[in-house]
Amino acid sequence: MKLTVLSIAIRAVPEAFIMIWVGLRLMGIKFDMKSLIHAALLQGIVNFAVRAFLPLSFGAHTLILLFSYIAIICLLLHLDLNKTMNVIFAGFISSGIAELITNPLIELFGTSMEALENSTLLQLLYGLPSLMIMLAIGWFGGNYMDKVRKQRIIKDRHMTEEG
Repeated sequence: MKLTVLSIAIRAVPEAFIMIWVGLRLMGIKFDMKSLIHAALLQGIVNFAVRAFLPLSFGAHTLILLFSYIAIICLLLHLDLNKTMNVIFAGFISSGIAELITNPLIELFGTSMEALENSTLLQLLYGLPSLMIMLAIGWFGGNYMDKVRKQRIIKDRHMTEEG
């Protein structure tokens, strides 16, 4: 896949930011925005380097990127390994859901994979709906999970007062 500095700035960094943010929101983990931005910048650069410079088969990149997400989130967001794994899992699941929804667009518009791989503009255009879906998952899913957690706290308080 042809990756450029433009695709780092417009695709890789926002994708890393949203992936981490979605996981943090769904898991209800408080975070420092500055640390999240630093993590996204670093992960975006790592994403670019792995995809652009390592001649690996499809899927092998994902495994390497998984480990880079773990290291970066643990170090920059100061989360333990268990929370980090939950954040990454939630982020990757939301990304998978978004890709399942948006990948049919490629077929619908008759774009070949070769054209997509060689055009930064097409990569960005086809990537935007996926990022928007991930944002929606993080926003609505995070708000829903916040309500569930609050109800659980109220229920637990009520149970301890009765008991």
